[in-house]
Amino acid sequence: SKKDDTIKTSLMDSKYVCGSQKIFYHYECVLKKIIETDKTSYVKTKIESYQTRHAKYGNTVFVLEPNIKEGVGGLRDYHSVIWIYKAIFGTKNALDMKKQNLMTDFDYETLTSALYFLWRLRNAMHFVSNSKNDILYINLREAIANDMLFYPSSYFSAQERLMRKYYYYARKMQDICEKLINKSSAYISENKNPLIFEIDNKTKAVNNFIEFSGEVNLNNILVLFYYSIYYCIPLSFETIHAISTANIVSQKVDSLSFKLFRMIFGYPKPIYKQIYQMHKSNLLNKLIPEFGKIYCLSEYSMYHKYTVDEHSLQALYFLDELFNKRTDSAFIMRLQHIFLSLNERDLFLIRFAVLLHDIGKLKKQKHEILGAEMSLKISDRFDLGEQLKQDLYFLIKNHLLINRVISYQDIDDSKTVLNVLNTVKDKRMLNLLILLTYADMNAVNDNVWSKWKEQLLETLYLKLIMSLEKKDQNELILTDAKKKKKNIVKQIQESNMLKFLNSIPDNLIFDMDEQTILRLLKKFSQPQKEISFLIEQKDEYGRLFVFAKEKIGLINKIAGVMLCANASIILGKTYALDKNNTIVVFTTNNKNLDENLIMELFEKSEENESLLDECAQKNSNKFLNRLEKTKIEMSIKRIEVEVDNNQSDIFSVVRIHAPDKLGLLYDITKVFKDLEIFIGSIIIDTKGEVAVDTFYV
Repeated sequence: SKKDDTIKTSLMDSKYVCGSQKIFYHYECVLKKIIETDKTSYVKTKIESYQTRHAKYGNTVFVLEPNIKEGVGGLRDYHSVIWIYKAIFGTKNALDMKKQNLMTDFDYETLTSALYFLWRLRNAMHFVSNSKNDILYINLREAIANDMLFYPSSYFSAQERLMRKYYYYARKMQDICEKLINKSSAYISENKNPLIFEIDNKTKAVNNFIEFSGEVNLNNILVLFYYSIYYCIPLSFETIHAISTANIVSQKVDSLSFKLFRMIFGYPKPIYKQIYQMHKSNLLNKLIPEFGKIYCLSEYSMYHKYTVDEHSLQALYFLDELFNKRTDSAFIMRLQHIFLSLNERDLFLIRFAVLLHDIGKLKKQKHEILGAEMSLKISDRFDLGEQLKQDLYFLIKNHLLINRVISYQDIDDSKTVLNVLNTVKDKRMLNLLILLTYADMNAVNDNVWSKWKEQLLETLYLKLIMSLEKKDQNELILTDAKKKKKNIVKQIQESNMLKFLNSIPDNLIFDMDEQTILRLLKKFSQPQKEISFLIEQKDEYGRLFVFAKEKIGLINKIAGVMLCANASIILGKTYALDKNNTIVVFTTNNKNLDENLIMELFEKSEENESLLDECAQKNSNKFLNRLEKTKIEMSIKRIEVEVDNNQSDIFSVVRIHAPDKLGLLYDITKVFKDLEIFIGSIIIDTKGEVAVDTFYV
């Protein structure tokens, strides 16, 4: 145990059951001496382990499928506190700590309440799972809620009530354990003299935490948070506790309060940590009751990783990250420049919009419209003025607009851009909406924001900016294509390659780098077979270029081949070269496509027409992991089809909502083939367990 802290911890947990008490007492004395000789190192190791474990689980309790033992606010947090205080003071449990005045009565009651709930929940999880299970899986919630006697209310289902209760107690567990572990650092610190800096006559910074000794009223609280941002140090645990127990609701909110609040949200420095502490102290819920209604609100969906309130705070984090973000992406640099150029008014506006954008989610449908309506009353209470009120309303109402366009529509269709411009009238509001979209998408889960989505967003943004500046929305594409063609012409002499280059549409040239264009020319300008394939590998996605005679059913056949190759398609687009020939580009999240395998599967499908159907059948019940299976079980049972003949001047747009599964695209495109309907482009999007496939036909 002298060399291994894990063994040392196991021995510390020893309990006398039977046998010689004398020997057990001697054993305890020996162990105590071993711990005493190096308790500082042991405690530091335990604190580091605590912090590493929290980082592994996202530093938040508000995750979709929490691990109630090892996760943030879980039972392991309590164990860590007990081990640390046992090493320093020899206490055995929380009651011992309270008796030795190492924990207040309030903290003890809060901690034990959380502990008892987590024990009950863990028992229920084991019984429902019929095995040891510490992860609160989404598909087990209903059974666990029933086992723990949670009942539905007028607003929430039984499982939503279970999750709100879990998040409440896990948050309490996290707060108390964090406070006690922070105190333990002071106990083992070699420097016993605290570093004190006086901010004003009632406020001081002690060891890099702000402490307050004055009256805890709203204006003083907001001043404290302003100090916290200005000096870049957090409020102490005691100060947070004082704020959380203060009766702010009954206090009169005056113009100074609103001014201070606007100063905080408009401050040109990162404020995420301070707003997180505002939330932790329940100040946000008291100041904005509409935000309080989404506190710990969990969604029954595989799409959202966090609770609604935590998602909003995470979005604020991603927005504020732009202050210091280092990136090689030209588009992220552009967003960074836009963000850093905002004046105080617009900085307040975008942050407030990010915080409030999902307050309408208490209702399940059209939350953006409900949230926008709710924002009008909030603006009046905060005395924002008419223009700021309307700007906030606009951003919340349209916060899904840009994401929906890049997820469901063909951004190369000129009417797509015009439709967006019917809503977004000026460059300033477009910039704010793009920032909101960026923050929102990044905060949903780990997969929503990707290099591919970033590329789509950048292209759409540039087209919109061109149009708002009264320029041709395709000017950038035309200029880029002209430049690339000029460079490539210098590198090729063959007449057939030059002819093929001139037949490629400018928007396809724009989407490729020069190296890929050269490879494509060499492969496709002298095709050896009826169909040719070229693969382009990017860091986060791959693309399959298909050169073939244009015919109905081509996309269905390639979708089947990709299915057999276990490649998931996220976008498909047809580019006509002339009356007979076409290039179809499929974007896939599979980064290891094999050209030879694709050709081999295609040739086999030509020889055996049933091959692709057999592949689809084989994959119909194949799940990659437990989450894939859960997605199918949770997904909607019916398929919804929307047809829009006004979205495009050239195509009819068919949008299909269906349970997400392997082979879905093949099944749908087969229907189009049988109906002899030509597909111009495909946009694939997945919202958790539901696929939304859009076809321009």
